[in-house]
Amino acid sequence: MAVLAVEGTASAFRAGLEGAEQPVKVRAPDGRHGFFEVDLGTVRIERPGSFSYRLRPDPKHWQPLRVQRVVLRKTEP
Repeated sequence: MAVLAVEGTASAFRAGLEGAEQPVKVRAPDGRHGFFEVDLGTVRIERPGSFSYRLRPDPKHWQPLRVQRVVLRKTEP
């Protein structure tokens, strides 16, 4: 889950572990420009270690974002 604001009305980016990013499209709710929550999906980590979670712009559809926070929660299988 992320809390972010879109500077335009919509934006697109990729989110996830390096090499396994998934596309994410966001639209500002009701055209407002404040912060809102976005579900970034589920990440499965198969082995112990150090990993990088990334947000990368989609060059064709990206508009500037303000990211307030990204929250990762552990879930049981």
